[in-house]
Amino acid sequence: MTPRWMIAAWLALASQVVTAEPVELPQLLANEEFRSAWEKLVREEERLPDWVLNLDGQAFPMIALEAAGRRYLFGKLCQIDDCGQERLLVLIDRDWDRAHALYVRLPEALPEDRAPSRHAYLRWLGDPNAAQRRLLEEQLSLEPDWY
Repeated sequence: MTPRWMIAAWLALASQVVTAEPVELPQLLANEEFRSAWEKLVREEERLPDWVLNLDGQAFPMIALEAAGRRYLFGKLCQIDDCGQERLLVLIDRDWDRAHALYVRLPEALPEDRAPSRHAYLRWLGDPNAAQRRLLEEQLSLEPDWY
């Protein structure tokens, strides 16, 4: 059972996400539960860029999402010098004990007339289930430069 203080913290953070004070992924590293979940996720992965490991890319405001009856916080960031080529989409579960991510990388020589969705390298991090994968893919499909 989730402790009441954790539920209160989740609700406070979720309310910040939908109010005027946006929260971004790098800020969550101050949360011990999230930091632990993130460190576990990247410890199990190999050959990730430093900006992904440390969540120090260009961040965007997080939003609350729901899929298959579960609530998540969703955040994204991208490589600072090349936001169009590499991005990371992250789902954090309500209990803060699991993080799942989709790391997306486009080839450097992708012609402008080619659809990024056909040439992207997609790497799932944290073993997301089918519903979590669909949720991350849906969020990726909402990107303005993704077609």
